[in-house]
Amino acid sequence: MKKLGTNRTGFCCWILSNILFSMPVVLYAGYMMLATSACIFISIASFSAIKNAPQCVFSIGTNSLVTEYSHSFWLAVATGLLCATIGILVVVLYFLIPDKLKEAFSAGVYIDEDDDSSSREGYFNTIFLDGVIVTPATSKRHI
Repeated sequence: MKKLGTNRTGFCCWILSNILFSMPVVLYAGYMMLATSACIFISIASFSAIKNAPQCVFSIGTNSLVTEYSHSFWLAVATGLLCATIGILVVVLYFLIPDKLKEAFSAGVYIDEDDDSSSREGYFNTIFLDGVIVTPATSKRHI
């Protein structure tokens, strides 16, 4: 029962980390990736604790339910290690070279605010401008 809860929490952390990677808060995305790996490792540890408990085999007819490490377990281990690696890498790189990391995730790219060329052009609705004289924008002169 605990394994299922931590898997759901890990999935929510993973979704949140992906959302944070698309925003300019790369450090928090790394932290959420570490939280994802922690949830996955807690899930793995709880399953391993159940596996090492005294066997209580449930028999249904001739078949029995026995816990074992299958491909899903090893896939969870690999995913936990990958999430931990990505999280540690992002956090370490953020503290070592934050500008390059922000540039890699396009979080530190700013538009030149002095360039007002886009605000000089536009379309005017003539219905609302009856009787209004519109003069074209003049270029700024820097003294």
